[in-house]
Amino acid sequence: MKKRLLLIGGIILLSIGIWLAFDSYHYSPPGMEAAQVKRLAEKELRKLVPDLLQQRDPYGPYIKKQLRGMEVLDVREINGRTYLVFKVDFDSKGPGYPYDSGGYMVGLRLVEKSWGGISLRDGMEFTASYLAGPPVECGHLPEDGVFYGFCKDPGVDRGWLELDGGKKMDLAITTRTILTGVPRGPLSLTPHFYDRAGNELEPGGVMRVAFLSGDEKNVGPYTNMPLQWWVLNQANTDYLTAGGVDAVWVFPDQHQGALQGKAVAKLKELVQNGIPVVFIGMKDLDKVIEVFGVSPKGQTGSEVDPDDIEGVYVGKHRKGLTEAGVIALDDGSQVSPYLEKSVELRYQLDLPTTRRAGRDKAADRDARLIREKMEQRRAIP
Repeated sequence: MKKRLLLIGGIILLSIGIWLAFDSYHYSPPGMEAAQVKRLAEKELRKLVPDLLQQRDPYGPYIKKQLRGMEVLDVREINGRTYLVFKVDFDSKGPGYPYDSGGYMVGLRLVEKSWGGISLRDGMEFTASYLAGPPVECGHLPEDGVFYGFCKDPGVDRGWLELDGGKKMDLAITTRTILTGVPRGPLSLTPHFYDRAGNELEPGGVMRVAFLSGDEKNVGPYTNMPLQWWVLNQANTDYLTAGGVDAVWVFPDQHQGALQGKAVAKLKELVQNGIPVVFIGMKDLDKVIEVFGVSPKGQTGSEVDPDDIEGVYVGKHRKGLTEAGVIALDDGSQVSPYLEKSVELRYQLDLPTTRRAGRDKAADRDARLIREKMEQRRAIP
């Protein structure tokens, strides 16, 4: 009897071993539409994100990352396999991060059918900053022959890859995401990206902010932020171009002059090209709405108590709509509210902590649940 039980047990264990070995090498496609893959993948990512945010922290316990939002950017079949690209936005708090405006992680996963729906196999991910770095952050998984990326700069219009031997390969960009197949194995890949005017975008740098002020003493409190900044007055705004600046901050001594004549014409041009304009210390939202011709759909913040208003902004929203609103200290910003709003508008983000109330309750709920999981794991000795 014991021998029979041992034999049966041995057969079961052998079967499990064979199945596990088969499963590790065999790929089962999900067999469902991309929309369904996205929905199921978001559930799986909620389980993975707490560990990812901790594992990808080079300073260990000294830096605390707080989730702001996550989304599956694209799902696509490459070489007979289904892959997805996801993005996670987070805040970083800790020594050496006094003015950090958060960062983001972009990851790649292989999607496979499983008993419960789908599973996400290990791929790769990297972290990047909104305040510095190239307009497009890219990753390459050589063993799978997959190249992917996220266009931080919404002005990216097209791109191509330079491969070994000088070969060229066009890159398709869908909703600011790149996901394409390349030859398997080690490769030297050099991406090139261009804006709608056909200008090649520079590979990297820090966020560039023009300070409109007639007195450099006014900008002193803002010069210790990790920005490339310079001071000019409203009479010299002609020198500003959408390709040469990422945001314009107008200080109180320039408010009146910046809202009339050639100066406001230039600011309107910048806004239409995706460059946000922030009026430091202004409280008159109606004036900005009137001058910039903002439609009712793009107006927000009129319900904020005037005593809480720190400034007024105008810029392009993620959906391409010109938006004007107020900046308040209770906007949820972890750093300078001016910097936070500039980053959000320049890169057309839609993060839970900077959204209008009620815009995406599901995203806020997911962020809260994941933060709670992260706190629970930190509490485990």
